[in-house]
Amino acid sequence: MNDSRERAHQVSKMAQIYRQANNVCVWLGESDESSKLALEFIPRILNLSSLDNELEDESKLDSWKALRDLMSRKWFSRRWIIQEIAFARSSTIHCGDDVVHWTDFAGAVGLFVSRMDKIKHFPDQDRSGRRPAMGWPSFAERIVEFNQSLIQRAENGGKFEPTFDLETLLWTFRDFDCTDPRDRVYSLLALARNVPPLEYN
Repeated sequence: MNDSRERAHQVSKMAQIYRQANNVCVWLGESDESSKLALEFIPRILNLSSLDNELEDESKLDSWKALRDLMSRKWFSRRWIIQEIAFARSSTIHCGDDVVHWTDFAGAVGLFVSRMDKIKHFPDQDRSGRRPAMGWPSFAERIVEFNQSLIQRAENGGKFEPTFDLETLLWTFRDFDCTDPRDRVYSLLALARNVPPLEYN
């Protein structure tokens, strides 16, 4: 799309579409044994009364690894999806025929990140004590974390309320993928504070 006015027009419509959608469906791809295990595992770890057992039982390690693999799927590294989740009133994650609500997934991600050092024999660190660069689902973690900051749902009636300026957003999501270099900015404009509406007339 080389026409800058047309591009601005289309970009401005995207936020409106996501705001008006009853539910945004996130397609992570086809299901496999790992994704099925992860999606079955999420409700169990959200049950805080049984969480300690899930953390300490070595037999649950495959389930934690499956959740990590789900968080590592390519979709989470795409730059445009940041606003898809931010503007959505409701979202569901789909792997094949398997579905989990975004709020449950986000809760599971939060527990994974905060309890990872307690997961029995989870290979989360190298010899220096750092998280491994390969396979670490930092994209999913950041989307969940910053979505909670970008959206003031309870206080603002579930409506989007920008809290960061464009420079902060560009730095925060600097390594997320986009095909067109211009989309590094376009994909975040609607999320930024103090950015005037795009002109396309």
